[in-house]
Amino acid sequence: MQDWVVATRQKVVILFEGRDAAGKGGNIKRITQRLKPRVCRVVALPAPNDRERTQWYSSATPPTCCRCEIVLFVSKLVQPGRR
Repeated sequence: MQDWVVATRQKVVILFEGRDAAGKGGNIKRITQRLKPRVCRVVALPAPNDRERTQWYSSATPPTCCRCEIVLFVSKLVQPGRR
């Protein structure tokens, strides 16, 4: 996939969202271990605010990615009523 991203100058955004110990870190490690650091990076999204916690989607705008880049965003789900 990284060869395709570089050859076609595309952007790829992948969002991993889940609770603690849901396996996000292990999956990201498996994906990134064979990718070039110049093509792929991992970004941790900030914790959701009170308004975002009530929505099933996050309205936070993640940082944009450059051309020829794969960006993996990591977001932690927070259970309603817990902080």
